[in-house]
Amino acid sequence: MAKKDEIFKSFMKHELLKEKYGIDKKDIPETVREAKNSDIPIIKIIGEIVDTIDSSVEADKKTEQQTYDLLTRYLSTVEL
Repeated sequence: MAKKDEIFKSFMKHELLKEKYGIDKKDIPETVREAKNSDIPIIKIIGEIVDTIDSSVEADKKTEQQTYDLLTRYLSTVEL
């Protein structure tokens, strides 16, 4: 499993996904690629953001900490 898939799965365990967005475990994809194709907007967005960790465009790359901070801020404030 790719590192970004592991990071994605760790975010999918966040309590806000169930509390705020009503996401069930059965709806959570296994990989970032699957997440980016999800019909669930918050999952798709998280997949896109986590994918920037391995971006081929240097300016788009984020460290794991930057990605964590961005996702935590996003999950806490955005209504989808």
